[in-house]
Amino acid sequence: MDITSRKLKGIIASIKKIPVSDVDLNFEDDFIQKYNLDSLDSVALTIEMGSIFGISFGEQIDDIDALSSFGSLVNLIESRVP
Repeated sequence: MDITSRKLKGIIASIKKIPVSDVDLNFEDDFIQKYNLDSLDSVALTIEMGSIFGISFGEQIDDIDALSSFGSLVNLIESRVP
């Protein structure tokens, strides 16, 4: 597993207050549904992504598409991290 995936799983674990080892995601998984992320969780995810990866999220059209799967979000982050 690459570093972006590990960091993103850590963010999800932190938001849901579960151990990172309990975050079991494949690239095709709908992580929002699987971990029942609500709107407040999504805001926290956006803030943490900005803090950890140094990217902004929600300002571009393809940002919403990246929420369709864990892999899509990982790919979006990797495409924006310098």
